[in-house]
Amino acid sequence: CKKIKYEGAGTLEFLYENNEFYFIEMNTRIQVEHPVTEMITGYDIVKAQLRIALGMKMTLEQKNINFKGHAIECRINAEDPETFQPSPGQITKMHIPGGFGIRYDSHIYGGYIVPPYYDSLLSKIITLANHRESAIKRMLSALDEFFIDGIKTNHSLHQKLLVDETFVKKHVDDYLHQNQNVADALIKKILQNERERKDMAGVQKLAKERAKRANLHNKKLRDCRIHFTDSKKDERHDSTLFITEGDSASGSITKSRNPDLQAVFSLRGKPLNCYGLKKKVVYENEEFNLLQHALNIEESLDELRYNNIVIATDADVDGMHIRLLLMTFFLQFFPDLVRNGHLYILQTPLFRVRNKKETIYCYSEPERLHAIEKLGPKPEITRFKGLGEISPNEFAHFIGEDIRLEPVILKQDSNVEKLLKYYMGKNTPERQEFIIDNLVIEKNDLDN
Repeated sequence: CKKIKYEGAGTLEFLYENNEFYFIEMNTRIQVEHPVTEMITGYDIVKAQLRIALGMKMTLEQKNINFKGHAIECRINAEDPETFQPSPGQITKMHIPGGFGIRYDSHIYGGYIVPPYYDSLLSKIITLANHRESAIKRMLSALDEFFIDGIKTNHSLHQKLLVDETFVKKHVDDYLHQNQNVADALIKKILQNERERKDMAGVQKLAKERAKRANLHNKKLRDCRIHFTDSKKDERHDSTLFITEGDSASGSITKSRNPDLQAVFSLRGKPLNCYGLKKKVVYENEEFNLLQHALNIEESLDELRYNNIVIATDADVDGMHIRLLLMTFFLQFFPDLVRNGHLYILQTPLFRVRNKKETIYCYSEPERLHAIEKLGPKPEITRFKGLGEISPNEFAHFIGEDIRLEPVILKQDSNVEKLLKYYMGKNTPERQEFIIDNLVIEKNDLDN
């Protein structure tokens, strides 16, 4: 695209086999399967195409795009499911599917006459879930709910394909035979889950009692009105939970937040380092248990209540430690939540530089020096030591449209156990050498 100076929406098609991509063609438009991309990114491609056509700039760059979950699309055509012959005519009755993670795109309605002259595509059903298996189950549920009378459609063909052993099992079976390391890791995970289930048996009663109390009133949570599970609301992708430490920090965020889309969960002090601990600690530790219920991720991520989970701590040593402890919690017990791109770190300013005419918030030392140079001699410089020192009026700027979020990225092939062992395990000589080699000393020259 850069070579030919192409600007606009387009689709590049490839075949993928044996870890290799083979280019097929490029279309100077979006494809009919674009809802799959929109579902796993939360980005409206059609809207972007129209903006580009109007000469407007795109609102996102590639680095801002995160893939979340697995999506499947079924194209409902007006054709015989056995012979694929077109089936024009009048639609007498129909019912469309709905619910969380289900999208339906169409132009048809009861009484609509399907002409014989054009493409037989009637509608598209798209489902989104955290895993392929869950997306298939959700699609089967949507297809069970969906029906069209008056004409023939390929609706039943999709239902057969989705339960076909070749589609559901053979691909997985072949993959595991070809990738023994993945099969071994899967067996290890199954055995680990079995041990965890046995461990959990001893805390089930406590867990149920705490779950009941959490459902009635989660004392740690200041909730918002719109959640990620509100499938009919376009704003649900902006639903956010800020995890903070201390009353002053949570108070500032609570007062300055958008109550429609931003919730706050307040910790009391540093959370437990759960590296190497078993899942039952999530139920035994009150704060972890309440956080789990606030997110609604006890059983799976399918009913996750917030699309963005933001760790908001002070920008000091203690704050960094709390970040690591919370990241350890999610990586240890809910790694798919991180893999699917839901976890972020809130970047807050380290300095406020201002004169009588202008105020500049700086997130780094170079930004501070640039602000001093811009504002002239002897501006007032404030070093923020904690989130609680930032007034609610100021905080509103940092969690509004100009919010700076750093995603916590966990690649699909990342070894979580090895990662946590290195950073959160015993203080080995290897880690000590890493700290020494990467130590940065900052000089406080605010008065200079």
